[in-house]
Amino acid sequence: MKRVISIYLSIACVCLAGVFVGCSKTDSQGAETSAQANDTIWTCSMHPQIQQSDPGDCPICGMDLIPLKSGAAANPRELELSDAAQALADIQTATIKRESVTRDVHLFGVIAADDTRVATVTARFPGRIERLFVNFVGTRVRAGEHLAEIYSDELVEAQSELIGALRYDTNASSAEGIKERLRLWDIPEDQIELIDSTRKPVYRVRIDSPTGGIVTQLDVREGDYVNTGARLFEVTDLTKLWVHFNAYETDLPWLRYGQQVDIQAKAFPGEHFQGTIAFIQPILDPETRTIKVRVNMDNPDGKLRPGMFVRGQVKAYLGDGGKVVAPQFAGKWIGPMHPEIVSDEPGDCPICGMALEPAEQLGYAAYNEGEPPLIVPASAVLRTGKRAVVYIKDGPSNFIGREIELGPRAGDYFVVREGLTEGEEVVTNGAFRLDSELQIKAKPSMMNPSGDPMPMAGHNHGTHRQAAPASDAAEPIDIYSLHKTIPLQFDVDQKLSDALSSALQSYFALESSFDKNDFSAAKEQAATLANNIKDIPMMGLSDEAMPIFMQDQADGLSGAQTIAQDPEKDRINAFEATSESLIALVQIFKWPGDEPLYLMHCPMVHGDHGARWLQTTPEVTNPYFGPDMLECGEILAKWNPDASRWDDYE
Repeated sequence: MKRVISIYLSIACVCLAGVFVGCSKTDSQGAETSAQANDTIWTCSMHPQIQQSDPGDCPICGMDLIPLKSGAAANPRELELSDAAQALADIQTATIKRESVTRDVHLFGVIAADDTRVATVTARFPGRIERLFVNFVGTRVRAGEHLAEIYSDELVEAQSELIGALRYDTNASSAEGIKERLRLWDIPEDQIELIDSTRKPVYRVRIDSPTGGIVTQLDVREGDYVNTGARLFEVTDLTKLWVHFNAYETDLPWLRYGQQVDIQAKAFPGEHFQGTIAFIQPILDPETRTIKVRVNMDNPDGKLRPGMFVRGQVKAYLGDGGKVVAPQFAGKWIGPMHPEIVSDEPGDCPICGMALEPAEQLGYAAYNEGEPPLIVPASAVLRTGKRAVVYIKDGPSNFIGREIELGPRAGDYFVVREGLTEGEEVVTNGAFRLDSELQIKAKPSMMNPSGDPMPMAGHNHGTHRQAAPASDAAEPIDIYSLHKTIPLQFDVDQKLSDALSSALQSYFALESSFDKNDFSAAKEQAATLANNIKDIPMMGLSDEAMPIFMQDQADGLSGAQTIAQDPEKDRINAFEATSESLIALVQIFKWPGDEPLYLMHCPMVHGDHGARWLQTTPEVTNPYFGPDMLECGEILAKWNPDASRWDDYE
């Protein structure tokens, strides 16, 4: 089966290349004419929107500008394809538009009791427990129901004073004062009235529940003698609950006070419960690198119990530029402690009395910033490191590559910050093929921004590309954006190198599990990898390297933790995030390991722009697809620990 797939793909690639060569139109003659003309303008091969009358450097990326005749069709990143070539390449397009999108944040947590609904019953006077009406934890009680009876010498004495005042004192205020003292001792009102009517003391006084709920703590037994202030019972109202979620650092930009959370419990598969974010902890836990997010939720039927594990999903609605917006809160005022209180005008919270706050002060974008964002399908974007390229369809047969600035990803879309306008048509299928054709023509492309001739990587099943000999320069090679422009750290602490080695070993074990589709083992190894990445110390880093390290560590940790939760579902995206983080850490911090380290690439991942990973052997074993396409991939480079760089692989 593998042999048939390999033959089929090889034939398809050869045919497609032939169609491109036969059907695409050359523009070399027009470019030469343009360079000789007097009305030459200068543009950037990376940013064709830059056009000026004099030569110089691109103000965005600093590359030398190249000549381009004004009004000419010859753009350095332009390609013409006939209708037949487009059909064979299966070119598909979509129109850029503004549309409301959401960024989904997945959380894991545990249910807890609402601390504000826990009532503690204590002894208001010394005495002896004569009788318990509730004698085990878990008993459900209603407000006012009997919990216990207590005998107290002090209470009998106070009752005798009341009876004396009622019989002999003509001053009614004296008797009323004694009654008020009994009320402060939580003596039930019906027992005070009984003393008043019978003129006889009550030797056993009831202790009633102050609220409805579940008895969650019992600290006395019949016959116990208690002092003033002793804890007797704890009664918890479970009709409202808290959920404590752990949010990763990368989740925080999308979480806001007052957002709705969809909650699912393992105990009730298929059922959904709703909650509201009521508190986001201001301090990060240094051990877990997470922040606690507290969600308030109703539990009227008592199905949910404290201690249950739950999953939560927050849909962060994105506005222009990727800012979090909440249309339902536009112009509203919200309770700072009770997010369920939403008002059309300022005022005080009816629950706690605190002043309501405008939604903008709680982290939401202002109303005038809430228009839908400009979005592009994720399948249209070719990404290498921090660069993102799309191909615009400009007319029936013209396609132009353009570098854009992306905002956050929202499902199957990216928010666009710069580089595209509403109504433009982008290629959503076949962009990688267009980029490859530009490479064949030695034009600027995603993989070769300068447009200089370079060996083709190709789509290779189990073999490597034929590359030029490695350079003696200390800089890493400029292929697939290997962090060439990032400041490098040279004097790395040995503890950091050792910890990075441990993380790599657990990464290779995870990769081996994915090679065999062993998701049970992958789950355990991903958890180990997450711990190893978290344990990499920030020791002796330069000021330039510190923020880079923190970002890559956070990304790698998040990817590994995601795999540990569901390795089958989150295999590709999470493994790619972890791989990219370790690739960066190896290069930036000059990993001195002795074992071979190969940088691999498969162009079939994500449709057509591919994904990378690390291996210790040159034989391709693709962790993204496992046994189905185990040999699909190529070697991009080999790590040279002596020179601390990636070298071309020969």
